[in-house]
Formats: sequence, C-alpha cells, structure tokens
Amino acid sequence: MRRLSRLACLAAAAGVAAALAAAGPESAGAEEVSGGAPPIEAVGSDAAPSPSPFEFRWDALVRYDVLELSKQAPAADIHRWRVEARPELDWNASGRFRLGVRLVGDLGSDANATNLVRLDNYRSNGVALDRAYLEARPGPFLIRAGQFGMPLRTTEMFWDRDVQVLGASGAWRIPVGAMSAVTVAAGFFYGPQRQRDQSHIAAGQVTWETGDPGSTAFDWSESYWRFTHLDRTGSAYLRQNDPGYPSLPGYVSNSPYANDFRIVDSLARVRFFGSRRFPVSLSLDWARNLAADQAEYRDGVEAALRIGREGAPGDIQVFDVYQYVDRDAVVGAYNTDDWWFHTWYVGHRVGFSITVMPQVELRPSVVFQRRQDRGHYLNRYLLDLVKTF
Repeated sequence: MRRLSRLACLAAAAGVAAALAAAGPESAGAEEVSGGAPPIEAVGSDAAPSPSPFEFRWDALVRYDVLELSKQAPAADIHRWRVEARPELDWNASGRFRLGVRLVGDLGSDANATNLVRLDNYRSNGVALDRAYLEARPGPFLIRAGQFGMPLRTTEMFWDRDVQVLGASGAWRIPVGAMSAVTVAAGFFYGPQRQRDQSHIAAGQVTWETGDPGSTAFDWSESYWRFTHLDRTGSAYLRQNDPGYPSLPGYVSNSPYANDFRIVDSLARVRFFGSRRFPVSLSLDWARNLAADQAEYRDGVEAALRIGREGAPGDIQVFDVYQYVDRDAVVGAYNTDDWWFHTWYVGHRVGFSITVMPQVELRPSVVFQRRQDRGHYLNRYLLDLVKTF
C-alpha cells in the first residue's frame, strides 16, 4: 500500500507539473494557495481593462507533508501528500462590475474522515464550490457579496486564506495627498467553516497606506472583530481553545467555547524596494481578545521577515515567520492549518522559494512549533510546488 501511495503521489505531481508548464504568465498581485505573506491589496483602484469580458484564472498546490508528532506526544508521525487546484471564471461586465465563480478540487493520501482529527481546514478528496460572488466598484467604494476570500487585511495567525467567507463586505478608499490613502472597511460573515458552521462574524477595519511603491511603503491596519454563535460551530473546530481540548482542566466532550471573542487586531507592514531583486518586507501583527477570562491567555503575535521576491523565473525569496499565540487570543477554527496547533503555541516557520516558471514556485519550509504547556517542539516539513494566480 505504501508503494501504491507513492506511485499515486508521483503521478498526481507529474500531472500538475505538466499543467503548470503549459500555463502562461498570470496577473500581478497573485494570491497564494497556502502560506506566505498576507495579500495586502489597494481596494477601490480601477483594474486594467480586459480584452474579453470573461477572465479565467487558476492556482494549484502540490504538497508533501511530514509531521513529527512523536517529538511531543506518544503518537505516530504523519507522512502525507496532497494536490489541490482552484479554477476561477470571472465575468467582467464593466470596469466596475464583476461576477466570479471558483471551484476547488482536492486529491490526497488522507481520507476525508481524518481531516478534522488532523486539524485541517480542507477536505483531502473531492470537488466543491469555493467561491461565488458579486463585486461592484461604484466610485471609491468596493462592495462584495456572496462567498469570497477574506476581504479584510489579516495574517495567517488570524485567518487562513483557504477559508472563504459567506456574507457581504464594503470598503471606501480615501486618497490623502499624492502618496497616501485611508481605507475604511467592514464585513459580516456567516458560518465560514465546514460541518454546518453557523457562527456569525462582524468586523470593521481602518487602514492607512503611505510611501512610494518604488522605494519604501508602509501600511497600518486597526480592526475589531466580534465572533458570536460559536456554540453552533462543530465541536471538532474547538481545537486548542478553552475548554475544548482534552488536556485542559475541566474538559467536557463536545462542550462549547468557554470564552467570548471580541478581538482587536493591529497589523503593520513596511516594505523596502531599494534592491529590485531582493526587496525586504517586515510585518507585525498583534491580536488581543478583550473578552478572555484570564489576561495571560488573550494575546497573539506574529512577526514575519521576507527578503526577495516571487513571480518571475529565477526569483528567490527567503522568509521567517514567528508566532506566539495564547490559548484564547484568536478563534482556532479559522486560522492557518499550515501550523499543527491553532492556538496556545509558540514557534517559527522558516523556508525559501524559487520561481521555476512564471508564477510557479518551489517552496520548502519547516515549522518548529511547541504547545505552551509542553517542553518539546514538534517539527513539520512542507515541500510545496505552487502555481499562483
């Protein structure tokens, strides 16, 4: 069976690699399948006109994943592979009106029944509707409705970009001088996770951007997030939040969240473009849950350093992402699954990427992560072949 699994992995990787080789350059501002720096887009700007009202885009991921669980607990290590493709077709009715639909298809060595146990935000095998949305740009405003990617600025510590939201959002971009702008954004989302999630999420955000994109640029976002109806979220998504984890005192099977979540999130990023080949990006994200019962369990911090760039053949980027997340700082149902634990941990993710073809990157990385109540680190090795939009 192990030999058949390896052969299937090689065959799937070869098929996707052939498709990647046939793909041409994609649009700028590509969105990654998983991992990497959060996409920070300037909302409200007019997109370049397309020669056709229909625009087809796609991204893909081929991943080999090794988790050394035995380093932290009496559990077997995990070796698995996964292939994912996400084709999207957009209808640009005009420069200010768009309809988009995206599918997601997955093939992996894991059975779907293991995804919740292994803290995944995806299904290993199957095809599903990933996005179906309407986008309008009346003047300086950007309005979205339907099922779409998270429209507010976040990091992977707070929100996994693979988790699409269902609801509506709006943003208003206000120019301030020749090289600065303020963006006011808000959204309401319903049940983003699988397993009949019925949670409600309301959020508002203000972002200030300034600087010259050719030399130095800075952006700073302040947001407030209110999570309600979490008692209707599947118990499997309680993850490391209190008290839904077996090692926590007072644990009761299938119990709801003990804490409320009213989170203030501060995100700042500075980018230096002095070197065209090796620009530098430094970001810092701080989340605080104002509703946490105990002050020592309410903060989460992510600091990320990236040197280099991606997208064109020969581009190289190295990165180091540090995260310190208290037990109730964020809602573990919605943040990244590239790290094994979702809250109550500390660790680094380090790696590099090499662009081998236009918008195609080979990206190996290692996650060193320790749950805060344990003394040993868990190592996770990820080898990704990524095709971005």
